[in-house]
Amino acid sequence: MIEQQAVTYAHKEAVRYNGTSITYEQLNEASNQLAALILSNGIQTGDSVGLLVDRSQNMLIALLAILKCGAAYIPLDPEYPKQRIIYMLENSGAKLVLTEKKYSGHFISHANELLLEDAIEKAKTFPASNPARNVTGADLAYIIYTSGSTGNPKGVMVEHHSIVNLLWYLRSTHEINERDRLLAITTISFDIAVLELFLPLICGALVVITDAKVSRDGFELLEIIQKEKINLMQATPVTWKIMLAAGWEDKIDLTIFCCGEALSIDLAMKLVQRCSSLYNYYGPTETTVYSTGTQIHLSDKIITIGKPLANTQVYILDEDLQLLPADTVGEVYIGGQGVARGYMNMPELTAERFINDTFSTGNDQKIFRTGDIGKWTGDGTIYLMGRADHQIKIRGFRIEPGEIEACLLTQPGIRDALVIAREDTPGNKSLVAYIICTTRSKDPAGNIQKWKRSLQHSMPDFMIPPEFVLMDSFPLLPNGKINRAALPKPEKRLHAGNGKIAEHDTSMEKLVTAIWAELLGIDDVGLDEDFFDLGGHSLIAVQIMTRLEKETGKRLPIAALFEASTIRKLSLFLEVGDVATLWESLVPVKASGHRPPLYIVHGDGLNVMVFNSVPKHMDAEQPVFGLQPRGLNGIDDPDESMEEIAANYVAGILKHNPEGPYFLAGYSFGGIVAFEMAKQLKAAGHEVKMLAMFDTSVGNINYTGSKAKRLWEKIMLQFPKMLFIGGSLFKYPGSVLSYQGFVVKRKWHTLMSKLGLAKESEEMPDYQKRIIEKQALAFQNYNMTPYDGTIDLFRVRERVYFLDDPIYLGWKNLSTKGISIHQVPGDHRTFLLPPYDKVFAQSLQSTIDERANDQ
Repeated sequence: MIEQQAVTYAHKEAVRYNGTSITYEQLNEASNQLAALILSNGIQTGDSVGLLVDRSQNMLIALLAILKCGAAYIPLDPEYPKQRIIYMLENSGAKLVLTEKKYSGHFISHANELLLEDAIEKAKTFPASNPARNVTGADLAYIIYTSGSTGNPKGVMVEHHSIVNLLWYLRSTHEINERDRLLAITTISFDIAVLELFLPLICGALVVITDAKVSRDGFELLEIIQKEKINLMQATPVTWKIMLAAGWEDKIDLTIFCCGEALSIDLAMKLVQRCSSLYNYYGPTETTVYSTGTQIHLSDKIITIGKPLANTQVYILDEDLQLLPADTVGEVYIGGQGVARGYMNMPELTAERFINDTFSTGNDQKIFRTGDIGKWTGDGTIYLMGRADHQIKIRGFRIEPGEIEACLLTQPGIRDALVIAREDTPGNKSLVAYIICTTRSKDPAGNIQKWKRSLQHSMPDFMIPPEFVLMDSFPLLPNGKINRAALPKPEKRLHAGNGKIAEHDTSMEKLVTAIWAELLGIDDVGLDEDFFDLGGHSLIAVQIMTRLEKETGKRLPIAALFEASTIRKLSLFLEVGDVATLWESLVPVKASGHRPPLYIVHGDGLNVMVFNSVPKHMDAEQPVFGLQPRGLNGIDDPDESMEEIAANYVAGILKHNPEGPYFLAGYSFGGIVAFEMAKQLKAAGHEVKMLAMFDTSVGNINYTGSKAKRLWEKIMLQFPKMLFIGGSLFKYPGSVLSYQGFVVKRKWHTLMSKLGLAKESEEMPDYQKRIIEKQALAFQNYNMTPYDGTIDLFRVRERVYFLDDPIYLGWKNLSTKGISIHQVPGDHRTFLLPPYDKVFAQSLQSTIDERANDQ
């Protein structure tokens, strides 16, 4: 069908994305060439191919290419947890994965990996003609994974004829033609994307693709609809709410398809008054996107899901699978062309949910048991009334609470778990996990944070309950079943100690706190608590930005909240108005590359820019990130203990790279921080492949002794220190005089300032002085115990200051598996800079490679 449009509208624009576009002819030829390349990789009709890419024109080219091969595509959302994606690839038996360079090597499976950027370029040498591959309506088109009650997602297998039936119905019913423009906003891992991407292309229309950020921003959606003259758009109710919250008031020429979850009468009436026409569509993934639909009018008193689409049958049955008359409530079953083949590699579940159609004369026809409760109305439409089971839909995503419960029950400390959806604030439905613990914990808030982090490894964010309620037992009905209606409302949240509640430094913080508290329904929001950890989502984000605009006169993009997701940071953004002022601990020095990243902690100078030249001489695929201290924005308070500093950096690393393994390094003072970070990571069960010290000295004194003993040992070192300075003057006179002069000058100025005889130095801002003072105190109070691993010590050749342990720099007794010494040219300040940086970088890369191969 799409190939026919490529002939009819060869030079007409087919796809537009981010200011660029391609014609029907270009789209068809590019997908033909990519299909030929895929076929040359041994893909056969009936095989499955994973697609893990960001939204773009190339994504659509890849989808068409896979279909042209006769293969089924498996949509994989890059934002999904690695463990979930690996399961999908294994369960589906994917033979090939099309992905992009930035995701290369991230997912271990039996499938071969093909980089889409390289593949499209290489495919240009292949024929541009349509592949001579016989693809029939009975062949699989895609395998899409939905939440599963068994603890793993289930793959729904949909055939070509099911998609064709849906698209042809919509084309005919809505008279879609080459003049139409559809806005595609949905991730391909959500089945409604099938309609968005393919419906325009079978009609000669234009599909405009947005990225994920735009799809969450009501302001930008309204702007792009006007700018691109969009007249057809599909979305779940939450997206329409986001657009209304962004100030949509004027009527626009837009046909709306609303789907994914129940459409309320209130929302429907608001939309009808603002669009040219509104249609409410319904259908599970297992029956191919839509199964029923109806147009909504201003005169409607209730919202139904309408009547069955073409070649679709809907039955309302009782517990004995007998037909029920109108106005009698029963379970909804769907049959016809849209019914999927079943669940991938789940024959028992397939047999349970896809049952024989005893109402049809056709052979081997199946009907799907939806689990939805509804009834026929007097006018022949269907009115839905909820779920027969406990399945949940939130923001269009279908969620099986059993999958979340199964994951929670694997966590230490949990004896029983129950997950439900609550809507204590109208229009804000969210998940709540009710937990019965094995024992009473002394740190319930800490346990909740651990459970949430564990869930993040196996399921997407929308499946992670923002609220946890700890209970001694669940309330029961007389029949012994759990009384879900009696489960308590989450009233008092448990904090992990990072809230700093009610400590507002500015009036802006007070304003933002008040708005968050009202819209999140939480009274005790802390300045440093994350918006999304508190249950925030895109709809609430729009409401917050709208309120802030009214109060401050400043319109912020929704993206600002994704980057500044705490009250403190968002307040700073509003006051300064520049996202560049929002300091994060993790700073990309060189973000690109497919190797495990190297994380380097700053030295006394605080700035990670000193590491800039090193990655230039390392492997091209080696990413390098720097870690800088809290407080560099001049607003945040610096961390006060070594454990706090390390924990802050560990949190940033885990957010960036939750799986590991980890390669850590620290320069000067940063080596001590990296030392504590490695211990914290190992204590949490993570693998630390390398811990490197960049000329970090901890001395050779007894760090487990008393402060008095440590002070005495330092005094006793002063005589050999003077001898060292005298001798080193002969070896490196220029470097030693420069360094010692700098030290004397700094100490003299500090003394005069304290006596009031000199002004404070203007070379260093006060906030930097506070950080350095806090770090010095943190080191002084830090009790160092041995690290269970090898330490790689990069020691400079030119020593311009005295060390009581010039060989091991004090690390010898702080490692259980020994110290590996790497001598590099330069002194403490110059070895990271030209001309010494090249030798240092090569030595560092060699060490990384060696440690990566260690067992």
